[in-house]
Amino acid sequence: MSKIKLASISEVPKDGMIEKVVGERTFLLASVNGAVKVMDGLCSHRQGHLAKGTLKANIVRCPVHGSEFDIMTGKMVRGPKIPLIGKAVDIKTYAPIIEGDDVLIEI
Repeated sequence: MSKIKLASISEVPKDGMIEKVVGERTFLLASVNGAVKVMDGLCSHRQGHLAKGTLKANIVRCPVHGSEFDIMTGKMVRGPKIPLIGKAVDIKTYAPIIEGDDVLIEI
């Protein structure tokens, strides 16, 4: 495994989220109760960019069809508003590594 830098802690808004693209992968970084959390940044339903959605407590809502995910576990807690065009599944989360002001993950 190797460490990659995703962002600086100061880039992640308090109780908000940002998207970072590294190579061909998209990540979502969110601030939840003062801690940075990281998960894959595309919805498992139709690849909507989760950072363009909403964050309430630890639940991220996809802006495309409304699927919701728990950023702490990656578990899908609510499926899409339009289930006939596919279903959402859990999303991979990552344990953030904080080094100084940098947020890194191992992949």
